[in-house]
Amino acid sequence: MDNILFRFAGLPVYAYGFTIAVGLILGMVFALPEARRHRIKTTQLLDLFIGALVAFFLVGGLVGGIQNVGVKIILRPWLILSNVHMIVGIVAAIIFILFYLVRQEIVLGDLLDSIAPSLALVHSLANLGSDIYGNVTNVPWGVTFGELKLHPVQLYASIGYYLIFAVLWRYRRSKRYTGQNFITYLTLNAWLLFILSFFSEGGLSPWVYGVLSVVLTAFSLFLLANAPLSPYRRSHSNILTIVLTLCVHLLMMFFMVTFFLWRIQ
Repeated sequence: MDNILFRFAGLPVYAYGFTIAVGLILGMVFALPEARRHRIKTTQLLDLFIGALVAFFLVGGLVGGIQNVGVKIILRPWLILSNVHMIVGIVAAIIFILFYLVRQEIVLGDLLDSIAPSLALVHSLANLGSDIYGNVTNVPWGVTFGELKLHPVQLYASIGYYLIFAVLWRYRRSKRYTGQNFITYLTLNAWLLFILSFFSEGGLSPWVYGVLSVVLTAFSLFLLANAPLSPYRRSHSNILTIVLTLCVHLLMMFFMVTFFLWRIQ
């Protein structure tokens, strides 16, 4: 699998960095109307997004680049996108976000609920650009490397996170307490990691993810049981809307599979 997706103005555009960038842009498109619904200004969310994006790629890219390439990463800045240290980048982005929230007096729970569906979408597209495979398998859709056939675990993760996005987006208006959408995202994310851990080596034990999933599920149900009942909201969805929505989701997953198969050719 070639990590260079295409070249722009003679410079290589790497698959992982490209899919993350596309995910962040689409995530912002979905997060903006949700932020306004939670009384967060568009300018505030854009400032938060740009600042977190710069912190993620600049700090994470520099640290990862120095680890993988050395100090010459400074002379070849385009390599930053392909050498992002995820943990360092996320920590840098979180530090910036917390600083900005305190300064702008934004409620953390409202922000997290606003961006929860977008986080799942970013995760989905980021995994689509990954080149990390799973365990050896004999399934017909396994990806062959020499004499080995491996689980396309990144494709499993991409589709799984997209399904999480679809669920969060569908029920985003049905929350009964501040932070519900984000806690639901964390819970579904834990269950997905639990499932994926059976198809990939390394990382935490499946039972760690399993215990975490059960704890988050119990915590989510506890908060839901103690939250006030929300006023009845009549659904305006009809059969045609439901069918069209389902077709869109199926089309998106078909695109993910097609893009993945094109990359491994």
